[in-house]
Formats: sequence, C-alpha cells, structure tokens
Amino acid sequence: MNERTAAWGVLKSKAELAGAGEAEVGDVEAAGGVLEIIRSLKSDGLAILIVTHSLHFIASAADAIVFIDHGRIVESGGPEILQDPKTPRLQKFLSVIRSTH
Repeated sequence: MNERTAAWGVLKSKAELAGAGEAEVGDVEAAGGVLEIIRSLKSDGLAILIVTHSLHFIASAADAIVFIDHGRIVESGGPEILQDPKTPRLQKFLSVIRSTH
C-alpha cells in the first residue's frame, strides 16, 4: 500500500491517532512525500506517532520528540533536543548516528 492510500484510509476512518515506523519514513526518496502527508494530516488535527532513527526526517516532522533507550524515556522535548541534548545517552546516540552519516 502506498503512502497516499494509507493516508486516505486514516482520513476516511476519522482516526485521532496514526502511527508510522522505519518502513514508512526510512526511504529517502519517499520521505518528502511522507512528510507532506504527515503535515497535511497534522493540520487536520491528527496526532501522529513516528518511530524512527531518521534524525533529519524527525527534526522536520516532529512537534515533540521522546528518546527511548531500553524501554525507558531518557529525554524528551521539542526538535531542539537533537541540537542540544541534555543527557549523556542522547549525546552519545547522536554522536554515533552523525558519525555514520
């Protein structure tokens, strides 16, 4: 199922929450289209939960970010936590991610 079909299904169902994971947001070529759909759904008042390691994507799409490690919330806040992390664990994660990209 493509992203637009999935988005139409969410709108048609009048859901209040939608979810997306790596498969939906991990493809660089599709990310622009997915981001456009997410912004459209958000403007319609839909809450969207995204689980991803894609820092660029999440910084563009998120109003709030929750960094979870081993099932525990380590740090949360707006997209600015990706630029100014407060916890050593998020600092280390960002360092590793940025050094591999």
